[in-house]
Amino acid sequence: MLTNQIARIKAALNAVEFPDAQTLAETAQEWVELFSYPESDNPNIRPLEVAFSVPSASFSVIARNDRPVLAKQLAKLMAANKYPEVETKLLQLGFKELPTAFLSCEVEMQGKERDVRWAASEVMPISAALKILPDGELETKLQAWYKEVDSDACLSIGRSVGGGYTTWETELPGDNIGAALKEYMYLCRDLGAEELPLPLIEALDGANPEQITVFGHFTKNGATRMGLSINEPSEEVIQIAVLAASRGDNGPMDAIAAFEGSLGKRQPTKINFYLSARGFDTQFFYYL
Repeated sequence: MLTNQIARIKAALNAVEFPDAQTLAETAQEWVELFSYPESDNPNIRPLEVAFSVPSASFSVIARNDRPVLAKQLAKLMAANKYPEVETKLLQLGFKELPTAFLSCEVEMQGKERDVRWAASEVMPISAALKILPDGELETKLQAWYKEVDSDACLSIGRSVGGGYTTWETELPGDNIGAALKEYMYLCRDLGAEELPLPLIEALDGANPEQITVFGHFTKNGATRMGLSINEPSEEVIQIAVLAASRGDNGPMDAIAAFEGSLGKRQPTKINFYLSARGFDTQFFYYL
């Protein structure tokens, strides 16, 4: 089964005509072989997911497996690449504080760059999750925001083992989508992060997705990526995402269609909208 999935990944990269598609495909295959064998018997684990960002043309492979398998392989990878010792300690801390969370390992590729990340995902106490965050003003501001919205849980926490930042995701409070989006904008202002364009916020408000979360990449100096995530997007949300990604250019729309066709997928299972140092990106996710 995984052999077929690797073939589909390679076909999708070639269909989109990624720069260095062959090198990306080789990295993707190495990632699958490293983290997806032996395959888990747990029916709640979706072993492979890929993501394609437009217009930055970054590509991600996310592997999920039983915790002992991922932990062992990630430790080997970190040792072989001589990542900072602090990252090993933070991984061990994550295992201690979040003993039942599902674990995933991701590699995000853009050109010759490789960003290796792990994440623990479940509804978890914010007190445990924030231990993975760098100490400083950002942690204090996040704690204050959680207290203000009367919440004590987040959905995911993790680390980039080479990039030195923490990944984080949480539900947005509010009785409706409009209230949730306002909380996202308040949070961005509290953290000093740039908000998504207002026309996009208004379009998402009108589309009224059933569930929306906020996510960020945090260093000790602040947020380096901040955005919104929508699981199981409706046709209306997908159209908003495609239009946001294309910006009037048919090229990205054709690329998305070619990518989905090669994967054998009709539509994404999740969409992220975010801002980073590279600018605005729309990210499309697909389970394999």
